[in-house]
Amino acid sequence: MAATSVRASGGGARSAFWRQLLAGILNKRVVTLETQEGSAYGAALLALVGNGVSTLRCRSVCAPAIRETESVSPSAADVGLFTKRGTRVLPGRCTPALKPIYGQIAGLGSGLL
Repeated sequence: MAATSVRASGGGARSAFWRQLLAGILNKRVVTLETQEGSAYGAALLALVGNGVSTLRCRSVCAPAIRETESVSPSAADVGLFTKRGTRVLPGRCTPALKPIYGQIAGLGSGLL
């Protein structure tokens, strides 16, 4: 089954700019959750089930804890920036191309975040 959205958490997820950028790169809706602790919080919930503290199944324990707060959908312009002749430009291919100008990108981003 193909993913229809991506969940973002942590420091980068706090930035509307980075969420929109990620949506354009992945051509997927990017969703933030009420709980930003992500993996540590998820591990704690699974430990409750695994250790028998909770008699509920994993899905029942996790579902109430996963509440979407915001979502960003990719715009046609965003997707167009990361598409070349009908082929998606993968983030892994972008890194070597952008490496020479990382300093400039960092300077631009500081005013946007």
